[in-house]
Amino acid sequence: MDGFVCETQDRQACYVRVGTLFLAVQQAALTDLQTRALMDGIVAEVQRNGPGTALLMFAPTASPTVEQRRIIIEEYGERTGIKSFRRVALLSSSMVARGVLTALGWLSSGSRMRALKPSEWRRALAWLAEDATFDLELAEARFRALLTHCGCDDPAPHPR
Repeated sequence: MDGFVCETQDRQACYVRVGTLFLAVQQAALTDLQTRALMDGIVAEVQRNGPGTALLMFAPTASPTVEQRRIIIEEYGERTGIKSFRRVALLSSSMVARGVLTALGWLSSGSRMRALKPSEWRRALAWLAEDATFDLELAEARFRALLTHCGCDDPAPHPR
């Protein structure tokens, strides 16, 4: 896959950037060490090209642990720019995960959050594009490529 890609060694989690949008796939639980390594890669990308403003996270069944959320926000939040994301969309099959993100969105004053089913990824990208600078067509292509790169099936392939 061309362009910036940050991934765990086993490709259980991968990130790619399109404009100010970060696209992420996490298909399995990560260790704290893997989480830090991934975040270090994102810090390097932000230092090269500036912070992002939006995140699309595809995590059909996996999600960070309480400790990993602490690592991401407290240890890396400032350096990655995550705290300044204006919009975050989570794609998850888990109703619980979607419910938690929706509740967090109600409590968050800095960013808007949406939780959707994986099959709604194009809708999520369109929503993110309302407040982030990126090429929507390129983001769709990169997201599909990222899914393939990480060994995931496209949750909503193009109709034939």
